[in-house]
Amino acid sequence: MSARTVNLDVIAFRNVMKRAIDDGWIQLLPTHGLRPLKCVTKKKTLFTTAELDAFCTAAFEKRTNAKGELVPVSKNAVEFVDYVTLMAYSGARRNEALALRWDDVDARLRIEMVSLQQGLPCVNRRRAI
Repeated sequence: MSARTVNLDVIAFRNVMKRAIDDGWIQLLPTHGLRPLKCVTKKKTLFTTAELDAFCTAAFEKRTNAKGELVPVSKNAVEFVDYVTLMAYSGARRNEALALRWDDVDARLRIEMVSLQQGLPCVNRRRAI
């Protein structure tokens, strides 16, 4: 188990124990004086524009199949490229991009409104991306 996982588990446990203090079940936090473990979080690298273009271009390439015929690498290259480009330039997450409908896009203002999933806290249930 990584140090980061342990730290996150301790934070969750500490929050539960704080609630127990508020409810009068315990007097002191069992995690009092416990210091977080040292961990290094790797910075995620983003695609450059050139890498994104190369990735999208590769979807339209052709390959030779077992019969020696030249066939497309993907049957749905256009949809795939549109999907990847939308996520890259809007910052939408995978499920947010898949859930978008034409009603969610305001072409005049160039804003996409993403409806949040049920159960997640939000003031107006939509967020602009």
